[in-house]
Amino acid sequence: MNWEWLRMLRPHEQGFVIRCMAKEQAGNDPRSVHHSPLTTDRAKELLAELRKQGWIGATSRREELAIINRVVRHLNQASGKMFNPSTKANVSLIRQRLKEGFTEQQMIDVINSKTAEWLNTTQEKYLRPITLFGPKMEGYVNEKTTESAFGQSQRVFREFFGSDS
Repeated sequence: MNWEWLRMLRPHEQGFVIRCMAKEQAGNDPRSVHHSPLTTDRAKELLAELRKQGWIGATSRREELAIINRVVRHLNQASGKMFNPSTKANVSLIRQRLKEGFTEQQMIDVINSKTAEWLNTTQEKYLRPITLFGPKMEGYVNEKTTESAFGQSQRVFREFFGSDS
């Protein structure tokens, strides 16, 4: 099922859609939505899955900080650097991009793309949060690539060593 349309809704509208989906699963009995733990749990599962896939944004501060932590950790792993996920500047940059509607996956894609393009070049010094998640992020997200650099490196690794494990 394509959930792209749900991303365009406001948070309270998203909640309404989730409640309607839960009501539909409960057989359109309004009482079952409020009293059935199965229906409520299913609505929570749907909401969690939609957030995980990036179709709707983070709603809680805890969830937002978890996304920031994963993004910075991925940047550190990909670039070999040691940025702090709790630094005020890093938190602010990534939080701004989340509020603008960018997803965790888009941020990870930018990291992968730019790491593959800039690592071991003179541009490597720009593999940092201020560059990747600053005002130019939209441009990085919309760049066309024929094969992701991460995919290229995996392909070369497989060709050289015979497998990627």
